[in-house]
Amino acid sequence: MRRLLFGTLWFVLLFSIGATILSSIVPESDRTQTAVAALGTPDSVSDHFSYGATKGYVHGREIGSKYGIYLFFGALGLAGLGTFYGVLPGTKRRTPSKSQRPEQRDTQ
Repeated sequence: MRRLLFGTLWFVLLFSIGATILSSIVPESDRTQTAVAALGTPDSVSDHFSYGATKGYVHGREIGSKYGIYLFFGALGLAGLGTFYGVLPGTKRRTPSKSQRPEQRDTQ
């Protein structure tokens, strides 16, 4: 149960980090610039906030529709394999304690 919980946590973490990096790397398209240009030039602090929020929303939706499926299955695959092999922190198999181990008998 613990491994499944940590595997899910790693999936969410890998997906979030991947989405952040991807949205930072991929340049804006004309569609994003057109949507933001419709707002006009920001004059006040609240206009700057709306301008940035709209720009981020449109850009994020664009990236999600283009690369979201690859990001999802990539994060799922990395988390799944890392959990299965116990490579990721928190996903190693526990060795049974001395009281839970079957007794080893000497055959001599």
